[in-house]
Amino acid sequence: MKVIYSEEDESRKLKDENIRRGKIIGKVGLFLESVKFETTQSEQRLQLDSLQEQIDYLELNISREAKQDKLDSIMNKINLQMSNWAQYLDIEYENAAIRFNPSKLMLYADTDDKSIPLTKMGSGANWVSYHLLIHFGLHKHFIQKDRPVPRFLILDQPSQVYYPPEKELESQGVLQSSDEIAVDKMFSFMFRVVDETKNRLQVIVTDHAMLKSEHFKKGVREIWRNGKKLVPIDWKEKTDTNR
Repeated sequence: MKVIYSEEDESRKLKDENIRRGKIIGKVGLFLESVKFETTQSEQRLQLDSLQEQIDYLELNISREAKQDKLDSIMNKINLQMSNWAQYLDIEYENAAIRFNPSKLMLYADTDDKSIPLTKMGSGANWVSYHLLIHFGLHKHFIQKDRPVPRFLILDQPSQVYYPPEKELESQGVLQSSDEIAVDKMFSFMFRVVDETKNRLQVIVTDHAMLKSEHFKKGVREIWRNGKKLVPIDWKEKTDTNR
C-alpha cells in the first residue's frame, strides 16, 4: 500500500509539473501574439530577430520530443558505426546490428530472431570487444561534433581475457593461435579508429601483449620488463631511506 501511495504521489507531482509548464508556455505564447511589431527601423528589426532566435532556441530546449528525437538521431548514427566496425573484431553475432540503449547503459545485438543483451553473451572476449565498440563510437561522435570531452582513452590489459604475455615463436612458419589472431585484430581495430579520427583521439594501452606486427611495434613507447618499471625501483628506495 505504501508503494502504491508513493507512486500515486509521484504521478501527481509529475502531472502538476506538466500543467505548470503548459501554463507558462501558454502565457508566453499569448503575450507574443498580443505584441504587434510595427517598427521598420533596421536596428530594432535586428534586435527583434535576435530575440526571436532566442525564443526559438528556448522553445526547442523545453520540448521533450525534440530532445528525444535528437538523442535518437545521435544513437542511430553511433549504432550504425558500431555495426560496421564489428567485422574488425572477434565477437559473437558479428553480422547482427549492434545497438546501445543509453537509458539502460546496455549493448544489444539485434539478430533475426531476437535482441540479445551483452549480459547474455558470455565470454570475457565478447565483453572487451563490445565495450571497445561503444567507447570508440562515443569518442568518434564527440570528436566529430567538437564536444568538450577529453580526447583520450586509457585501456589496461585488454588482452588479458585471451592469454598471458605472448611467447616468442621459434619459427616464422608457425601458425598463430586463434587467441593471437583475435588480439592482433583488436589492436589493429584501435589503430584503425585512431586513423579514422585523423589522430585526434589518443589511445593509451598498458598490456603484456607483444605482437609481431610492424604497426604494433611502431606504437610501443615503453617496455617495462627486466627490472624497468612504470614507477622506478630507486624511487621506492629513496622513499624508504628518507623515512
